[in-house]
Amino acid sequence: MDAGCGVGFFSHTLAECGLNVCGFDGTRRNVTEARRRFPHIPFEQADVEERAILELGKFDLVLCFGLLYHLENPLLAIRNLRGLTEKCLLVESMCLTEEKASMLLREEPSQEDQSLSDVAWYPSESSLVKMLYRAGFGKVYRVTPLPDHEDFRETAERTRRRDGA
Repeated sequence: MDAGCGVGFFSHTLAECGLNVCGFDGTRRNVTEARRRFPHIPFEQADVEERAILELGKFDLVLCFGLLYHLENPLLAIRNLRGLTEKCLLVESMCLTEEKASMLLREEPSQEDQSLSDVAWYPSESSLVKMLYRAGFGKVYRVTPLPDHEDFRETAERTRRRDGA
């Protein structure tokens, strides 16, 4: 399952690896485009913050890339993702660089393909880990070292963009 699949890029990547894949996204526009691009993959419109997504079933692997930091209720979403996950949830998320458990309330820019509201919470890494454990995941692992890519480096520009400066 590709949760918050956008226009289906990662769903397609997983299908190319030979996996049976389906995806969901909260925006109708993204789902329509994903279906157009990848007609062999089933896509549904669903909101990860609503329990109705549990009707989609249970999946050995749930992919959640670039979704959690666009949400008003990330802990609720993680609980719902736990309900979808049979074996493994793979999460990629923007995190604050703080050591302590904290979250930043942020006004989201209005982009039709990104979020369902204009409010989002950015967690610190320790907050994200705590939310995963509280949702019922027995083990939480982190990729180390982080990939050698600009998206995984903290820079003054990234901090300004994140903080809205």
